[in-house]
Amino acid sequence: MSNDYRRGRTAGPRKWHRSSADVRFRGFAVGAVIVSVVLAACTPGSSESPTPGQTASKPVSTDLGSDPVTLRVETDNSGSNQASLEELGAAFQKNYPNVTVDIITEQFTVLQQNGPRIISTPDTPDLIRFPTLGNTVKDGLLANLDPYAAAYGWDKFPATQLDQWRVSADGSRRGSGSLYGMGLSFSLTGTYYNKEEAAAIGMTTPPATVADFEALLAKAKAAGKVPLLSSGQDGNLFLIFQALMLSEGAKEQLSDWVFNEPGATIDTPEALDAATTLVEWTDAGYLPSDVNAINNTEAVARFNSGDAVFIYDGNWNTATYNTEMGENVGFFLLPPSSSGGKSSSMSDPFNYVIPAKAANKDAAAAFLNFAYTNEGRAIMVETTGQVPGGPADADLPTTGAGPVIQDTLTAFQQLNTDDGIAPYIGNATASIYTDTIIPQFQLLVAGKVSPADFVKRLQSDYTSQLAP
Repeated sequence: MSNDYRRGRTAGPRKWHRSSADVRFRGFAVGAVIVSVVLAACTPGSSESPTPGQTASKPVSTDLGSDPVTLRVETDNSGSNQASLEELGAAFQKNYPNVTVDIITEQFTVLQQNGPRIISTPDTPDLIRFPTLGNTVKDGLLANLDPYAAAYGWDKFPATQLDQWRVSADGSRRGSGSLYGMGLSFSLTGTYYNKEEAAAIGMTTPPATVADFEALLAKAKAAGKVPLLSSGQDGNLFLIFQALMLSEGAKEQLSDWVFNEPGATIDTPEALDAATTLVEWTDAGYLPSDVNAINNTEAVARFNSGDAVFIYDGNWNTATYNTEMGENVGFFLLPPSSSGGKSSSMSDPFNYVIPAKAANKDAAAAFLNFAYTNEGRAIMVETTGQVPGGPADADLPTTGAGPVIQDTLTAFQQLNTDDGIAPYIGNATASIYTDTIIPQFQLLVAGKVSPADFVKRLQSDYTSQLAP
């Protein structure tokens, strides 16, 4: 889900920001890479043939030559996204002297609502922040990135980094098929903890199992502390629920559900167990009694003020925790149910696509690839506080980021090693987050609906919302 769903911006006129300098690109591998890949009928990573209009049937190249190129990159105008693209663009230009990068900024709601229209025009940008897939693959509006993935080695990245923007040739299913987008950085969810408060209840290292974590919650409650913060008003209780499902090994099950695989269901024993645990934690007083009245902004403020030992949240707030709490805040993934199990957590790419009508696809792909170099990864961390994409064995970026940001980087590296990235259930349908998740989780923790009826309602709403 990333933090896209949180941004309630008002649409306005398009704003243009221009920056230009010279650049020489260094590819994903050491040194300059010059590769041409001819687009074949069956693209790498898929047995499906793209429909007409999805790709241009000509070679792609990682050699940008020496002729002048103007690369137009469009992103939303939030502080972190705009700043990260500007810094990334400036660094890219220093590495490739014939390329000028023009950064175009727009309000997020405009990109969300008008993205298909923007990429269907003759003057489409070469690379664009693209929140919602919609029918763009089916309509042939996006470039197939499989040839670039083969040329740059993206197809060697952990599969779950790429699955969320793999799409079947008919555009009906996500999670498999050809690649149509790449994430320059990723959201990540997990448990933030107040180090002083955690030490006071005997926590010396992050818990190894969910049972260990539950024992810490009980100790915090017994000590008169608020054990675990969340925000029921805006639906963030689902993050805890989904993390509990993942701790039981339900990654494939959840991914199929979010990607709308035929026959996928969330009415499962793992979901029932997770819902039951969430109710038990609420009844035990591990969550605030007013959790349904708390939004994420207030939850973050309470945690920063020392009002709780733990908060389950996303790294869209890591920079705030880092600024407000400094050395006193840490981060860990919710552990598996059994000691030694693999890590899994929710994560979403801050995604960019290359329109099918883009004039400079090779330069756009080179720009994407630059984000996965050591220099590019460090820029993304320093400017966004998010975790960068790339190989599972890539060195962690060397930055001046605080310790909690380093914790998230280490956690994401472990997640990549375990291929444990899972999509957010809030993205399963266009309306399930607002119409189902927010109200149903509030009813669940308020004791107005049983765990069994709760998971049945999630599934029935999902089915009806996907109906033609």
